[in-house]
Amino acid sequence: MRKKDEIRKREQLLRASFLAPSGFRNFVIPSKIDRAGKFGNIVQAKQEMGMTREQQQEAKRSFLSSVQRSIAFEGLSHSQLCDKIRYFHQRVSKLEASKYDLEIRHERQEYDVHF
Repeated sequence: MRKKDEIRKREQLLRASFLAPSGFRNFVIPSKIDRAGKFGNIVQAKQEMGMTREQQQEAKRSFLSSVQRSIAFEGLSHSQLCDKIRYFHQRVSKLEASKYDLEIRHERQEYDVHF
């Protein structure tokens, strides 16, 4: 009787773990449409190599200004602050994943250009 109860509890836990949503995905799979083709990264790397240092800095500044926002925390309740924290944590996680993807892409581009 005890073994049957243990088995039943274990099965319920397994069913609950499969049915319950485990949050969101922490990765992004780029679609094949977004890719520029087999040699798209080589073409883009050559374009970036043709840019001057000032042009690269300007492109970086314009991107950061489009992403950057001001944040107002005054007058928020505890639950609203918790929601803001969750939102920013998710945003930082997505940006870190994007940063990692871009770093790997950059390494591939350097490899393609040099070899």
